[in-house]
Amino acid sequence: MSEGEHGPKHDQPVNEDVKDIETENLILIGIVGIMDVIRTEVPPSVEKVTKAGVKVRMVTGDNIVTARAIAKLCYILTEE
Repeated sequence: MSEGEHGPKHDQPVNEDVKDIETENLILIGIVGIMDVIRTEVPPSVEKVTKAGVKVRMVTGDNIVTARAIAKLCYILTEE
């Protein structure tokens, strides 16, 4: 297997010219964010089962801020 542009630990470029390119005159050209759209049937379904006495819980790998925002949009987390 070839090492490519990086050494065996992938933390140092093998070629010194590449190292200089990676540290000088860098320009950020954009930042992108994505959001999964909440399916339209989810909020009313959560409301319906909650009124029926079911405690709805959400399991996610998102960070707490993202998880709370999604839970509010789905009516899992309310102001109460």
